Amino acid sequence: MSGNIKKTTANKLDWNVGTLMQMMDDKEIDFDASIQRGLVWDSLRNSKFIQTILLEWATGVFYINKTDGIYECLDGKQRSHALYNFIKNGRKLHKDTPPIMDKNGELIEIAKRKFGELPKEFQNILMRYGLLVQSFDDMSVEDKVEFFTRINLGKPVTAADISRIKVKSRKVFQKLSKHIAIETGATEKAKAKFADEDIIKNIWIMCYSENKSLLDKDTFPIFESAEVTEEQEEELNKILDYMYRFLKTAYKTKELFSKIRAKTHLCSLGYMAYSAIRNSISEDEYCERAVEFFNTKDRKPSISEEYNRASASSSAKSEQVIVRINELEKALDIK
Repeated sequence: MSGNIKKTTANKLDWNVGTLMQMMDDKEIDFDASIQRGLVWDSLRNSKFIQTILLEWATGVFYINKTDGIYECLDGKQRSHALYNFIKNGRKLHKDTPPIMDKNGELIEIAKRKFGELPKEFQNILMRYGLLVQSFDDMSVEDKVEFFTRINLGKPVTAADISRIKVKSRKVFQKLSKHIAIETGATEKAKAKFADEDIIKNIWIMCYSENKSLLDKDTFPIFESAEVTEEQEEELNKILDYMYRFLKTAYKTKELFSKIRAKTHLCSLGYMAYSAIRNSISEDEYCERAVEFFNTKDRKPSISEEYNRASASSSAKSEQVIVRINELEKALDIK
């Protein structure tokens, strides 16, 4: 770790909120890179941030890293999305948002209002508000880690955080994690902790890696060098289509849908779809077999005791993953 951000790469950018909104529309800012968490601000916190800008108070520095013509957001994801969701996506301010005084000294209620419902004066203040933006150029992984440690008051960056920014094909995994199957299956809490990406990566390991271990110590070095091929990406999309077919059916049964949303079982569904595709089994037949396998009358994960044991303790170990794979193939009647 360098412990130092090069002064020569630090630049101040002249952006306002309008600039930020346009750049987000044009996909010129990457909010999925590095080691930022998911969107965790609630409605009231988002609304109070909007109110802070309307009061024309300071809102802190936005930090970005410019690489390959794209601005990678290092700090400011929550604030940027609070603004975008309000201005562009029609979100209303929280019912407890305090009122704001206009230029005539009149107190104006803004709670439960959308951007277009605010007085023009307030809309202009918001869109013209100047942002403090600090830009770096092509930061190394080591500098990013040091940077995040500093802005988080010295809180150490975890090994998982570091490994995430080192994943060679992370853009592919991020894109696949936006598939409707993952959006449907993964919980919001899981998405905030990057579990949606982890599900895709685990499915990739189960399908394409000789080492079936899902332990972090084994997967970290694999993903630093592994490159997802175009053929694998295409097949993974098809796998996710199969999974979504099952999830639509599972949704009709509360107990089944709730159970299957566990990370372990979503990954198993992915491998089961992979095996089905490789053996020319249709989506409908895959769905029927998966329902039969996972839809038990008790709280057990599946009708297979071997699978259930392998899904309990130490489920990420290679030998346990292989047991699950074998049971999933049996469920599809693959010889």
